[in-house]
Amino acid sequence: MADRVSEVAENDKRIKYLGFVSDKRYYEVLSNADVLINPRNMELLQNQNNFPSKVLEYLATGREVISTKFPGWERFTDNFRFYEGDAEILEKEINSVLSDDLNCHYATNRSKAENYDWSNQVDKIIGLLS
Repeated sequence: MADRVSEVAENDKRIKYLGFVSDKRYYEVLSNADVLINPRNMELLQNQNNFPSKVLEYLATGREVISTKFPGWERFTDNFRFYEGDAEILEKEINSVLSDDLNCHYATNRSKAENYDWSNQVDKIIGLLS
């Protein structure tokens, strides 16, 4: 899809195709984004039973997140906006997010992200073993 995205980006200056980037650049882009999108095709067999770990990174930014529903999505109903459907439905959801307060989930998302922090997870496991 890289060729297709690059072609669309040429005609729409809001779209920037970055391709594969280093971890440092990836986190810079995350921290500068207004909205993060996880558009998983849940009809693909490999997506039906796995959790998209990148949404935890998205959550930690405090930014607005739009996602298709994934296994375990119910735990994030207060944090993400979920959509089901095609590109047109995603476009409507993006426009809806952009017309709202882009920081409305910041505190909630940052707080929830702390639950998934590695050190907190280690403390929970140690607590279970004690």
